[in-house]
Amino acid sequence: MRDDLKNHGYSKEDEYFHRKDQELIARLRVKAEARRAETEEEHQKKEYWMRCPKCGSSLEEHRYGSVAIDRCSSRTCGGIYLDRGELEILVKAKSSLLSRIFGS
Repeated sequence: MRDDLKNHGYSKEDEYFHRKDQELIARLRVKAEARRAETEEEHQKKEYWMRCPKCGSSLEEHRYGSVAIDRCSSRTCGGIYLDRGELEILVKAKSSLLSRIFGS
């Protein structure tokens, strides 16, 4: 038995439940930390969602075929942003179009 518990008059049963309580607290602490991190990530995502990384203005979605291009609404910036894989789709579409036009 742990000396600190024994000195305070705890029995083996008390020690067992103390250990179980400590394990439960540790598990709950891990879950709470995971929830806290998830909430923080969601909050951060909301703060920056559909915002221009260059100037912070809102982004507007424009569709070009099957690709959704995000364009900055600011007149001074006007940046264009693509999600993962969209550039490859546009490049393939352009090369396909050029090969049909020029017969390559």
